[in-house]
Amino acid sequence: MYWYRSPEPQFWLPHLEGLLRQNNQPEFGDYEALLLEALAQSYSQEEISSQFKRQKISPSSLSNIEKRLHQLREDFKTNNVTDLVSIA
Repeated sequence: MYWYRSPEPQFWLPHLEGLLRQNNQPEFGDYEALLLEALAQSYSQEEISSQFKRQKISPSSLSNIEKRLHQLREDFKTNNVTDLVSIA
């Protein structure tokens, strides 16, 4: 498994940029896109953490991944990761 990382932070889905900026939410960048893409492909958080470490994507610890997903669920007002992936 390999994920592309662009050199500059970008919004994954353009329609989310306006939504996030409108609500003064944190930026939705490449890291979040990689994270949600991996979840959409049914990788576990542990597998994502391992892959991020191998590819030197930071932050890569399981704890950081869990915290970021929790924050994204709050930002998008979803109850679980499945709903989050379907929205994004």
